[in-house]
Amino acid sequence: MILDYGTQISFEPIKLAVGTIKKPTLREISKISFAKFQLFESILRLEPQDFFENDKIDNSIKEFWNKLTDEEKSKVTTYTILLIDEQIAILFTEAFDFFFEEDVSFEENIFILRKQGEIVGYVDENIFMPVVETIQQICGIYEMKRSDLPEITFKNKGAERLFERILKGKKKFKKQKEKENKNNKDYTLPNIISAVANRHPSLNYTNIFDITIFQLLDAFQRIYNNEVQDISARSVSVWGDEKKKFDGSLWHKNIYDKDDIFI
Repeated sequence: MILDYGTQISFEPIKLAVGTIKKPTLREISKISFAKFQLFESILRLEPQDFFENDKIDNSIKEFWNKLTDEEKSKVTTYTILLIDEQIAILFTEAFDFFFEEDVSFEENIFILRKQGEIVGYVDENIFMPVVETIQQICGIYEMKRSDLPEITFKNKGAERLFERILKGKKKFKKQKEKENKNNKDYTLPNIISAVANRHPSLNYTNIFDITIFQLLDAFQRIYNNEVQDISARSVSVWGDEKKKFDGSLWHKNIYDKDDIFI
């Protein structure tokens, strides 16, 4: 389920059949600590290959992975990991408990959701990834997949293979950039909060902690776009716009709902 822009920027929680996912404010995140929230984001983005090829995992688990064929590896899911690694299961439980309005526990290999002690839903292997992907979107860390895109008709198999390679290349590039940003202190959540609070026309330290994580990231991107717009406008006012490249509508461009997947 892909959340639209209106749903993302609102404060309203996401109601699913199994329970209700809230959009935590920066105040709620700060209460559990920014480091803990970063850990939640990391676990929510865990992929089987990254887990099994990590040098820190037990050798017996690594041997299990190495014995699998490529086809068998492609069928291994993140849910498989939490079933064989207790610490991963604990982290997912803590993350779900933070994002769901209901109380979450992991029992008999499924996540149980309770409200006032009564079971109101559960998350098993079948609906695990849709839940994870919904939370990823709320955090602004979701990555579009082929299945999210409109149906595409290819002229031949070669064109389809090229399309798949482009998507794979984009994913690899994005993953590398995110790995670089992870160690870049400019993109830590506290620093983004500080940058927005000191640059935004109305958000400041007295009210910024009452907005959601997605609203913060949205404001951060808007500020950046507006800075580019202002620089371009000043340049055009001095030197003119001979090549007609200045876009006066940049400040209100939709930066979320993209039709072009290569943007």
